[in-house]
Amino acid sequence: MVKPGVPVSPGASSVTGLTTEMLDAYPTFQEQGRLFVDWATRVAVESGCAKPILVAHNGNRFDFPLLRNELTRHEIDAPIVDQCILFDTLVYFRSLPGAQSNRLGDLYEARFGRPMSNAHDARADVAGLAKITLSSDKPLASEQLADEDDSPVPEQLAACQERIKELMGFVSTKGASMHELVASSQQDANSKSSKPNSKWSKRNKPTQPLHLLFCSCNSGSCAGGTPVQCVVQGLEPVSAKALNIQVESPSSKPSKSTKSSSAAVKDLCHVPLAGDSGFSVVTFTMPPGTGHVNVSIFDDRPKNLAAQFAYDYN
Repeated sequence: MVKPGVPVSPGASSVTGLTTEMLDAYPTFQEQGRLFVDWATRVAVESGCAKPILVAHNGNRFDFPLLRNELTRHEIDAPIVDQCILFDTLVYFRSLPGAQSNRLGDLYEARFGRPMSNAHDARADVAGLAKITLSSDKPLASEQLADEDDSPVPEQLAACQERIKELMGFVSTKGASMHELVASSQQDANSKSSKPNSKWSKRNKPTQPLHLLFCSCNSGSCAGGTPVQCVVQGLEPVSAKALNIQVESPSSKPSKSTKSSSAAVKDLCHVPLAGDSGFSVVTFTMPPGTGHVNVSIFDDRPKNLAAQFAYDYN
């Protein structure tokens, strides 16, 4: 568990059962992220594996970019993560014949005939994913894995070696590195935003307000250049070039209009969740300025629907 540093929304609590109060007792990602990197590095060294495999369900769209972004945001050096081969088990199960739901809980229930307990608990999800992946077409192999969903992945994986060899064939053709995944995601975003006849250009402008979930910095140097990272809910999946970040300094005289400038967008990462929900991580640098200003983040929707926060130059 990780203390997020921002309040847990009612919607997230209804899905995960987690609340702000429950998570306040846990370490932040600054601590947990370093522990994860140290553990992954040690495992790679002890096993002699130059390119460990990082496994997650829907990892290409959620876990992997989110992990990379959080490591970057907290300035955690993690070369081992960039060396990993990424294995998204959702892509694997979608490649199998037969129509079925590929949600993790549904796959588990179809395989073992009972719901997966403690769903959305990280350790339970990892153990459940290991069970359905390593034994999805080998009934006897599942007996080698722990019965309790919330237990650590067991040591008796030697019985699953044949199954792992089969999976390696898929990973060798469909697996990707973190750099490849990030580059591919950026290319897709740029491609969608540059097509004149795309859904983006034809659709109606969004009418729902954006919501600021987190801001990493609310003050900085008058000379500008201060890096800021914001988590925004509701942004359309556009490229960084299509994003507006407006910095407005109120005039001291009522007769004069506000002074406005723009922040330079450095990175934009969209993290889709179930249904139409999701969030975007926006990284930008503040322009030079003085005093108290208001910062607005928006796409092509009206400015009054922008995500906003106050910022002080010091």
